[in-house]
Amino acid sequence: MTWSQPEVGGDVPPARNSHVAVATDKGMVVIGGSSPQVGAMNDVYLLAWDDDMSWRRIRPSSSTVMSKRELHAACAIHDRILVVGGRSSSGILCDDVCELHTDSWTWTITPLTSWHRCAHAAGVLGGTHWVHFGGWGGGHDFLSDCWQLPVRPAACHDNGTSNLMYCTFPLEND
Repeated sequence: MTWSQPEVGGDVPPARNSHVAVATDKGMVVIGGSSPQVGAMNDVYLLAWDDDMSWRRIRPSSSTVMSKRELHAACAIHDRILVVGGRSSSGILCDDVCELHTDSWTWTITPLTSWHRCAHAAGVLGGTHWVHFGGWGGGHDFLSDCWQLPVRPAACHDNGTSNLMYCTFPLEND
């Protein structure tokens, strides 16, 4: 296997770390992260999968936007990108699920009052379950718990009794 660096153009994102990048049918979407010069960010960039590999900054088409964060997790499911967790520039852990609709580039934000963490890993199982593992929850120890968020039409709720949360999102046209 040999890495290569393609020539890319357009509106290249500023340097950053602790961001997320997810592959969609539109291209690779980079969300948030941080840099020493700026702190946490909430910007969105798309690297289009076309012949010229060009970047463009995506500006949400509504006033609702994800808060600035780093060390968050994200996955693409159908025409949505789901972002959860992370940490603000001031060190506050984020406790919401941010859903970016890639057909309209609009955000839907759902608060999660009993769940917050950063530096965790996430993946999609079977196109129906968003699974998270580990991370840091603000204490002295790293976390080794696993949470799932089934992705089906409904609303978010915490069952309040275990390390299992159910948060579901509409994936069909509403």
